[in-house]
Formats: sequence, C-alpha cells, structure tokens
Amino acid sequence: AIAAWFTLGFMTKFMAAIFLPLVVGLAALLSTASRRRLWSDRWYFAAATLGSVALIAPWFVYQHLQRGAEFWNVILGIHVIERFTSSVDPEHIQPWSYYFSELRIGLEAAGILGWVTWGTVLWAIEAYRRRSMAWTLIVFWFFIPVGLISFGTSKLYHYIYPFLPALALCGGCLVSVLARLTLGKPSGLEWPDAFLKKRIAAPVADLAGEWFGAGGAGAVQRLVGLGLSLVLILYAWPMAQYGAVLETTDRIDKPMRVARDCVLDQYQALRATAPGTRSKIYVHLPPGLGLTHNYYYYYRALDEWEQPEEYDDAFLESRLFMTGDQTPTLIIREEYDRFLQRIGGADSLRQEPPGFVRLGLGAADTRDMLLLLPGPFAVCVEPGVSAGG
Repeated sequence: AIAAWFTLGFMTKFMAAIFLPLVVGLAALLSTASRRRLWSDRWYFAAATLGSVALIAPWFVYQHLQRGAEFWNVILGIHVIERFTSSVDPEHIQPWSYYFSELRIGLEAAGILGWVTWGTVLWAIEAYRRRSMAWTLIVFWFFIPVGLISFGTSKLYHYIYPFLPALALCGGCLVSVLARLTLGKPSGLEWPDAFLKKRIAAPVADLAGEWFGAGGAGAVQRLVGLGLSLVLILYAWPMAQYGAVLETTDRIDKPMRVARDCVLDQYQALRATAPGTRSKIYVHLPPGLGLTHNYYYYYRALDEWEQPEEYDDAFLESRLFMTGDQTPTLIIREEYDRFLQRIGGADSLRQEPPGFVRLGLGAADTRDMLLLLPGPFAVCVEPGVSAGG
C-alpha cells in the first residue's frame, strides 16, 4: 500500500512524494516494535520498492528519449533545485516563517487557532509519553515536511495543504478530550484523567452527595458533565463556520473558463468576416513578472500569445482602442489605472469605444489581474460576470 500510494504521489507531484516514506519511516524507526517489524518485512519492502520503480520509470525514460537534457532541466533543475534554492518567480520568495505565519492567519479566520495550538501541544506530549508510532506519525506528518520546505526560498501556501490534516486531528483530539472529561468519562490520556478524577469529578461528587445523597450524586455528576459539554460545543467551538461553508457549497465561480469560451466564439465569428484573424491574447506585465498557473491553463487555447520584452503605451493603446487591433488583454489593475492616467487621465475614459469593459478576475489571483475585453469582445463581459468575474 505504501509503494502504491508513493507511486501515485510521485507521478502527480514528483519529488514532493518523498515526504510519504520519509515521515512513515522516521516514525517507525523511533518505535522498537516497529523497527523489528521493518527488519522482518525488509524483503517485502524491497519487492514493493522494485514494483514502484517499475511503474514509475517508463514515463521518465520516454520523456528523456523525447527531450533529453531539456526534460531534466525543467522538471528537476528549474522546478525543484532552482525553486528551493533561489526562485522561479521573485514573488514567491518568502521568509522561513512564512508557512507558520500564514497558517496562523488562516486558523484565526476559522476561529480554531486556540483549539489547534493546544491540541497540538496535548498530542505532542502524549506522543512523547507513549512512544507510539501512531501518535508520533501525526506529529511528524506536519512538522517534518513543513520544517524542511521552510528552508527553501520559494514558498506558496498551498505547498503545505497535504500536511494540514495532521493539525486537524490534533484540534479534534482536544475537543474529544474535553468533551469526555466534562461527561465524567475517561479521555484515554493518563494525566488528563488523573486531573479529572482529582480536580473535577471528586469535588462534584462530594457536593452532589451533600445535597442529594449518595443515590443522586451520580445523576447530578452526569448532568453537570452534559451541560459543560454542550456549552463547550455550542459556544467555544466556532459553529458559525459550518454555516459559512454550507452557503458556498452550491456556488461554482468559473469566470475565466466562461470568458475564454466566449472569446473563442468571437474569434470564430471574426474569421468569417476577416479571414486570417487568429486567436490571440495580449499579456501586458512588467518584465520578470509571470502569470499564475490558472491563466496559462485556461487561455492556452488562444494559440497566439503576445508578450513583448519591452512595453510602451502606444502598443497597449492599439490593442485596446484601435479597430482591427483590439485584443483581449491581461493586465494588473494598478498598471491599467496608471496607463489611463499617462495617456490623458479622465479624458481617456470618454474616448473608450462603446462597450469597452474590463472584467476583473481578482478572485482567482492575489495580484488583482484584469482581463480587458475591448471592441468586439465586450459581449463576453456579461457571461464572465455572471460566472463570478
């Protein structure tokens, strides 16, 4: 099973899949019982490893034969070595603490920072006490990969998505322990149970015994525990977040795909009146600044991309205002506003031909990218806006 999941991970995310055997292996080595099991199963692991290599190798051999050194330079040199030692995109350079600071912001927004923080502390203490592979594995699952990739220079928050479920388990552990403690049940953890018995259960039982006698003490204790559990769940846990999530489950925003399909239809219509008109898109970005993957994914269907090495206002103006040259244009909102000021400020807005509209796709890109749809492409604005743009 480990070899099969590693094969799947390696064929989808390449070197990132190394974290799977690394985390599982290190957790196993810290347990005496697991070390013995590893040694006794060494030939099974060897056979599974060979099977994994046999499934992985053909694609890499094929790509090497097709592209040679270029293939290895892109997949390994640029997207592994360069990405983690310098930068593929300057905007991705972040300090070592980036993942932890961004995670804190996300947990605060969800209302679970305290739950996850103290749950992780509780889990780590219990993992140390038990020396259990299962408990240790959860700690390693998050901290080893995130710690290692924090040493790299290029960072994107979604790199740590595969490791967040470990923190969710830790937060859930704290909820479980507190709920069981308030119900007067053993939590399964030695020191919280001792605290429950000495500091909570015993005083409640004594007080209930004084008021209701020995027969009613148990019932009162259970009612107090039930009340505390309900308070914990209804008021301390961020229940409102569930409603916020449910509100968005039936909404699908797809402005880039819908706008692209409309633009392609427009090019098809233009070819009927102007043979030789080709699909294209103009990308107006400062030198050294690239697009995020979603733009490449959706707009690769526009087979001719214009992105000159040097930019001037006259070229951009022709793509936006000159009949026959008008082209869908990707540009950062701030750059577009500065461009309008440079060519005449507010007067330039009055010069825009009827139907000239800019479609903002900021929800898909933190840089607040605009897809400008001039002239005949303005008909694509309404579909794009209706789809969430």
